Amino acid sequence: PTLGLGTWAYSSSGGFSYHNHAPTPRWATEVGRGRPPIRQLLEVPAEERTRKVAVEALLLGYVDLERFRAAVGRDLAEAFPTELAVLAERGLAFVEDGELRLTRDGGHHLREIRYLFASDAVVEALETGTAQGL
Repeated sequence: PTLGLGTWAYSSSGGFSYHNHAPTPRWATEVGRGRPPIRQLLEVPAEERTRKVAVEALLLGYVDLERFRAAVGRDLAEAFPTELAVLAERGLAFVEDGELRLTRDGGHHLREIRYLFASDAVVEALETGTAQGL
């Protein structure tokens, strides 16, 4: 799970994504009333959840391989063989001590790496601005 606390913050838990209010006055009003400042709650389609788990872990700079398996029911290498081969070939990531870790260069290319794991549907939705719940 990811918890975002500020304005425009993004949170994620299970099959849902949450987006907080902005601008700051609206966010502050909701918090002041003791309510979550959530502007939008979206369900992530089941077919995108495995990709979402991988990308959110990569945002931290590594994927704990055992936690990934526990979360999605299969190994990262089984779920993303092509993507992992690209990362290894380009020197962007390596496996060590049960984790897929980004190299320094991989960290500099995180935006592109996120697209590597995105489905065609998500890439299209991001490019067209229709990425509701993805």
